[in-house]
Amino acid sequence: MSWWSKLAPVLLAATVWAASGPVEFGFAEFQAANATRKWPVKVKTELSLDQPETFRIEPYTNGGGRVTGGDLRGLMYGLIEAAGQMRSLGRLKPTHGVPATPLRAVRLKLAPGETDQPWFSSEGFWRPYFQTLARSRFNRFNLAVPRLPEQPTRFCSLAQLAASYGIDFTVGLPEPTGDPVLVRSRLDSMLGACPLIRGIEMDAGSAPLEWYRQGVLRAVETAGRRVTLDLHNASGRMDLSSVLSQAALDANLPVRVSSPSGCKDVTGLPEGACYWALHEPVTGDAETIRARVPDLTADGSSGFEIDAPRDESDVPIAVHGAQESFYWIWGRMSYDPKSPAAPPVEPPPPPKAPAPAPGPVKPAVSTGQGTAKQGASKAPSGAANGRQ
Repeated sequence: MSWWSKLAPVLLAATVWAASGPVEFGFAEFQAANATRKWPVKVKTELSLDQPETFRIEPYTNGGGRVTGGDLRGLMYGLIEAAGQMRSLGRLKPTHGVPATPLRAVRLKLAPGETDQPWFSSEGFWRPYFQTLARSRFNRFNLAVPRLPEQPTRFCSLAQLAASYGIDFTVGLPEPTGDPVLVRSRLDSMLGACPLIRGIEMDAGSAPLEWYRQGVLRAVETAGRRVTLDLHNASGRMDLSSVLSQAALDANLPVRVSSPSGCKDVTGLPEGACYWALHEPVTGDAETIRARVPDLTADGSSGFEIDAPRDESDVPIAVHGAQESFYWIWGRMSYDPKSPAAPPVEPPPPPKAPAPAPGPVKPAVSTGQGTAKQGASKAPSGAANGRQ
C-alpha cells in the first residue's frame, strides 16, 4: 500500500471538518451581533506586536473602530468581545484584554466504548462545543481516552476543528501498560498523521521511569515539531516529574505536570512547568470562582486544567444551561477576573408608545334633504352587497 493511500483518509476527514480559522469565526460572531443594529458598525482588524492572546478595541470618533490582536487567537478574542459590546451597548468601547492565566484548559475523560457512540463522530456535536470553548476563552482541550487509538483519523479531524477555533488539542492517555516500544510506534503514527495534535498527556501511574522514557518521551522528542508532554496528577510521582523534566530540558522539550494543589506539592521544576488539576461542580458560585483566580498562577503555576462537566445523558458535555455557564465563568474569569458572570445579551426593546386615545365622535351633518333622517348614515342590512 502506498503512502498516499494510507494518508488520504486522514486528509479527507480533516478537510471535511475544516473551518476557515479563528479570525473568521470572530468576524462571524461580530457580524451576527452587528446585523441587529439599524446602523451597522465597521471594524478594521490587524495583528499587533502585543503579547499572544491579547487584544485591543479602539473605537473611532466618527463610528466604527479597530480591533487588534497579539496573535490570531487574541484577534478572535477581540472580535468576540466587540460582538458582546454591540449586543449589550450597541457600540464599541475602548478595551484592552490581557490573559491573567496562561493555561486555561478543559479535560474530557471518556469511558470505554464512548468513542463508538454516534455523538463522538458528529461534527454537529463538536463544532458547537469548540465554539463555546472559544467564546469562553479556553485555549486548550484535552481528550482523555481509555486507550491509544489504532486509527487516528477521528482525532485528526478533532484537532483540525479545535484549531479553527484557536484551541490547542491534546490527547490524554491512561496509566501506561504493555510494551513501551509498541506505544511509541502508535504515538509516532498518530503524531505523524495529525500535525495539529499539540500535546500528549499521560496519567502518572506506577510504571517504571524507563517506560516513560522509552515509550512517550522518545515519541515526543522525534515528532519533528513542538509537542508538549503532560503528566496528569503527578504530585505522587515526584521522581518521575523531576527526572522527565530534566530530560526534557536537556532535549529542549516542553514537559509539564498537573496536581490538585497546583505547584504547592511539586518541587524541582522550572517556572510554569506545573498547573492545577481541578474537578469542580457545575453550579459553582461565580464570585467564589472570581476570588480563586489569583491562586491559579500562585507558586509558579501556569494555570489550570478542569474536568468537563458530565450529565446523565449519553452525550457527556451538552452545552446548555448550567454547563454553558460553567464554561463561561471558568474560562472568562480566568482570562480576566473582571469579566461579567454571564454572557452579554441584547437589551430589551423600548416599550411601545401607547396608542392615542380615540377622539370625540362627530355628529352627523345634515345634507338639507328632506328625506335625510337622523341615523341615516347606517347602511341597511344587505347594503354592502347592492340592492336587494
